[in-house]
Formats: sequence, structure tokens, C-alpha cells
Amino acid sequence: MNLMICALQLFLVCIVYAQDEHATPRGTPMKFKTPQLSDEEMHSNFMPELMECDACKAIAKKMWNTFDKFNSVHKKYKYNLPESEILDLEEKICESESFENFGLKLVDDKKRLTGPGTDVEHKAGVMQGGGKWPNRMSSMCDNYIEKIGDTEIYDEYKNNKKSRKAFIQYLCFGSGVLGKCTRVKDEL
Repeated sequence: MNLMICALQLFLVCIVYAQDEHATPRGTPMKFKTPQLSDEEMHSNFMPELMECDACKAIAKKMWNTFDKFNSVHKKYKYNLPESEILDLEEKICESESFENFGLKLVDDKKRLTGPGTDVEHKAGVMQGGGKWPNRMSSMCDNYIEKIGDTEIYDEYKNNKKSRKAFIQYLCFGSGVLGKCTRVKDEL
């Protein structure tokens, strides 16, 4: 009976490994390349257009997480923060120091912005970080607050306080300043 159970377990393990067609075979060395930067990616003070969607989603996640953490600690407000608190939170969110761990990474032969909150944060690869990336992220974050409005962004969080995904959808998949992912979502 034990032999039959062992054979069945071995069979199931083989099925699982056979189904994972994208798995790297054991013993196969992984190769990583450093992303080759264009002039815009190296020198511009603004976020390169192809990185705007990744940046928007990271900023949206950072905003939602910061608002959510603040509200879980300060329950007395019941999500109705004074404007001064909203301004303080958004100022901290958009500081360039809070984006120091961002950079470019080559993922599936495409340059992607990586850092906390990005879709490719945990994908293997060599990150080219530092440089202008923290200031670009900070500038883009400040631009959202300036164009949309500090209380409007927080109000949208309040409307989506149970769904970070809905907040990201609002900030990144709309139109105009809110459409950074709309024009590139098919490319990613």
C-alpha cells in the first residue's frame, strides 16, 4: 500500500512539473542584462512616457497604502481627515526620498520601472536605480496632486477605501492626467 501511495505522489509531482512550461529547467543558468538607456531615460528630468504607467501604479499604491495605514492608526477621524492632515500625508508621499528604491529593470526584454509597488518588483533582473528616478517619481506624484487636487485624491481613496485596485484604476486608467496606463496597457 505504501508503495502505491509513493508512486501516486511521484506521478502527481511529475504532472505539476510538466504543466509549468515557463519554468527554468534545473541547472540552466539565468542571464540578466542591464537595460540600455535612451537619451530621454538618461537625461530628461521628466518621467519617460513608456515608464509613466508603471510609475502611476506605484504612486497610486503608495498613496492608498499611506492613507489606509494612517486611517487604521487614527480611527478617531473615521476617514474624515482635516485638510491639513491630507496635505501633510501627500507631502510625505511625494518626497523624492520615498522613491529612492526605484529604477529600470529589463523584464522579458522590455524596460520596466521597478521598485516598491510595481508589477515587476519581485521579478528577477538587474536594476539600474538611483539617478533621476526618485526626482521623476516625486515630480509625477506632485503633478497628480496639483492637477487633480489634494482633497479630491483623498476623497477618491475614501470612495475606494476597501479596494486599492479601484483607486489604481481611478488614478491610472482614466483620461487626461488620469490616463497614464490607458494608452500603454496593451503594450504591457
